[in-house]
Order: sequence, then structure tokens, then C-alpha cells
Amino acid sequence: MKRQWLRLGLEELKFVKSPDDLKILLCNAKYGLSRAIGTIARHTRVPHSLQIEPTNCCNLACICCPRSKSSRARGYMDFSLFRRIIDDASQIGVKMARLYLHGESMLHPQIVEMLSYVKLKGIVIHLVTNGTLFTRDRIKAILNSNVNRADRIIFSILGYSKEVHERIMRGVDHYQVMKNLSLFLELRKEMGLNGPVIEVVFYTMPENESERWEFYEYWHGVVDHVQVVGWTSKQFAEFNSAHHDSVPVRSKTCTYLWDRMTIFWNGDVTTCMADVDGIHRFGNLSEQSISEVWNCQTILSIKQLHKKRHFQDLPFCSRCDW
Repeated sequence: MKRQWLRLGLEELKFVKSPDDLKILLCNAKYGLSRAIGTIARHTRVPHSLQIEPTNCCNLACICCPRSKSSRARGYMDFSLFRRIIDDASQIGVKMARLYLHGESMLHPQIVEMLSYVKLKGIVIHLVTNGTLFTRDRIKAILNSNVNRADRIIFSILGYSKEVHERIMRGVDHYQVMKNLSLFLELRKEMGLNGPVIEVVFYTMPENESERWEFYEYWHGVVDHVQVVGWTSKQFAEFNSAHHDSVPVRSKTCTYLWDRMTIFWNGDVTTCMADVDGIHRFGNLSEQSISEVWNCQTILSIKQLHKKRHFQDLPFCSRCDW
């Protein structure tokens, strides 16, 4: 993890073209360092970021995704609820909105308006996508929404070859994703923008392990960042399966717990993104504020047990490898 953050930081240096870019770089470096050395594992009165689920619907059926096994109702976040959450986040100083969770965010009919509203409030955006649903007009609208070098559009591409990519991400059109990503880069350059960061991520699993270095070599120098993640979460991939007990017992505290608030499309807040079914919900942002939920006794108690490494008292966390 430390090596990965250092590499990403060095890659960012070449994009520093203004005082604002330098400020973004230093902020990212501070955040990356805190995650790498573990100092992020302390409670703050406000979450650093919100993990917001615009929708838990998806147009693909990836073999490593637990979404199809989830019992939660499918739906789309109401835009008025989204505005309420972002307004609250802006007022209390939340730094980042991660607009993705258990679905393909680009399916939301108002996703471009969501991105624009977040930027209107001066909050950093991270968007993860399977890359299938972009059009020239949608890309231009995103690029015209005040995005900058702090923001990231992350394409999840789980294969170097067409065969492997389409076998793992069932329903994807490999060449369409390649075309959309290239168009994003082309239009960003055409418009003279230094952001958002365009990144590709590859999660290693038995089905694609042989292509990991080919993937890196191909994309390095094409996009801004290439992440080849050395593992896929067993807890996530084996959600609701007979093999769930094969996940190793947790030995260290979870950085996600301290870093971000996880919000489902209906406003429910749960412990973290690993809670696919929303079993451990402890608030709803259509009725409560971010601060009220983030500082409630339930989450504080969970964090206290994490700090003491009493994972045996947290069955959901003890068998999680995030």
C-alpha cells in the first residue's frame, strides 16, 4: 500500500501546472500518507468522505460481484435527497464524495447533474464505472462541470484481452469501453483541461491473473494512473456463499471504517461498503444529519472495539478482509 501511494504521488508531479494543482497534490499526499501509515484510524467529528450509492442497479453481471446475491430492494437515489446530503456535507467540511457502491452509477438518469452539484459545492469527486454508458455529450457535460485535478474517473477493467474482460464482466463490450475511455482522454485534451484524473483499475483474481502485467504495460502512459490490485476481497466475492468461512479472521483495524460514511440509495447509512445487504444500518440521512449519524453511539462502539482489536465481538467485521 505504501509503495502504491508513493508511485501514484510521483506520477502526479508531472501534472502540477498551477498553484492549485500543487495544493491538490499536497492534500492528496497528506491523505495517502495517513492511510499508508495507519494514522487515519482515529475518530473525527466529520467523515473525510461519503460513499454514496446513486443506484444499486447494474447493466453487467461481473462474476466477482455480490450484487446479484443481495436481498436489498433495487432503486435510484432521489435527487432531492442527494442535494440534502451534499448540502450538509458542504456545510460541515466533508472533503470528498465517492459516487459509487453496489451498482453502475452511470445508470442513474441524473448522474451528470449529481456530479455537477457536488462540484458546485466544492467537493472532490471519485467515480468508479464499468465504462459502458458514456456518450460524447455526457463526457462533455462532466468535463464542463468544474472538475479539476483532484477529481477521479476510475474505469474498472478486469482483463487485458477482450476474452478475459468479457468473461469476468459479463455483458460488457470490451471495444466499447476502450472507445469510451479514449474519447474521455481525447475530449479532455481538446478542451485544454488538466483534470479529472483518468484511472484504470484491475482487480487480480484467478481468471485474470496471467494478464495483470500485460494490462499494466498497455495502460501505463495512456491513462494518468494504472492500479493493478494484488487481490480481490474474499469477503466481497464470496458474499452469501458456502465458502464464506474461508475468509481469514481479521487481524488489524479497518481504515474504511474511519475514513468514510457509506450511504445507500434510499439514505440508509451502514457500517461500511462490505455490508451488501444493509444488515448493520444505524441511521438514515433523509431524517438525520451526517454529524448525528457519524457520531452516534453505535458507530463509536464499533470503532472502540476495532481499536482494541476485539474483532471476535464483531462477527461481521471479524470475517472481512477489506
